Amino acid sequence: MVGDTPAWENSPDFIEKAVAKTPTQRITHTEGVAQTVLFLLDNLGINAVELFVDGGVRVQPMMKRFLKRLT
Repeated sequence: MVGDTPAWENSPDFIEKAVAKTPTQRITHTEGVAQTVLFLLDNLGINAVELFVDGGVRVQPMMKRFLKRLT
């Protein structure tokens, strides 16, 4: 989800819920996606990598399991 695109401009409630689910408490914007693409293009040693630009949404379940192990 890229929050500053026209697809989401009429969904402030959905964006607010999405933000609450991210560890960084923010959503991805077009600028962040563009910076990630430039990073990958600039670093020729990086290849065959799946890089998620999602504010940590996919990491959250792993973090919960890890923190649960610590208690």
